[in-house]
Amino acid sequence: MFVEFLGLPASGKTTLITAVHKALVVAGVRVCFDDGLETQDRTLPGYIRRKPLSRAIYRLEQFRSSYPECASIIDQIGSQDINAKALLLGTGAKYQMFRANPDLCDMVLADEGFLHRAIYLIARTDADQKQLLDAFCHAMPVPKALAHLTLPAAQSFSRAVERLAARDKSGQDLQQIERRIKMAHGDVQALANRAALMDQAVKTLAQRGTQILQISTDAAPSDAILQTSLGLMRAIA
Repeated sequence: MFVEFLGLPASGKTTLITAVHKALVVAGVRVCFDDGLETQDRTLPGYIRRKPLSRAIYRLEQFRSSYPECASIIDQIGSQDINAKALLLGTGAKYQMFRANPDLCDMVLADEGFLHRAIYLIARTDADQKQLLDAFCHAMPVPKALAHLTLPAAQSFSRAVERLAARDKSGQDLQQIERRIKMAHGDVQALANRAALMDQAVKTLAQRGTQILQISTDAAPSDAILQTSLGLMRAIA
């Protein structure tokens, strides 16, 4: 089973996915992160082969031949940034590899997966973003489950600033840190637009059969969020 975690910056994706992974492993479920698929046997179908010239560029003949319509849409939304597009295709190739080799593990947890990266690219285009996302969601390979972490855009921005301020060792003031967050993720308006695209994608994939795990991370204590998430994960494992 391939489960992608989707959410705004500082919504708790990495923290939650790490805790869920640890708890499920203890419970006897064979779980791995999507990055772990890159270490599998090179002879397996869909193995991700890296080109030596760039860490971000993958050989994706298998992916393109399996999902030609989806690859065409990715060419549209990723034309501005070849490295970002390559990362998106690489994530899609990981998903394809798992589908081709379902006995690798019981569950794959994907942070910043196929849908997450596509939404980031689509949010930066000048085209009709909702139409482009709808086309992508109808062409992409559908994950078994999607964990959607919801968080208001303003809260996402403030948490991202607080997180960076706590990690920063250069002595930058709050305004400088806010500028860094805006460069990396956009302002509150940009985050709100991205959240709207995520809501649209979740509805579309639910109609296509993906099981949606809706998790609010705005106010609930982290322990409560973890227990809720584990209950949902165990239900689909």
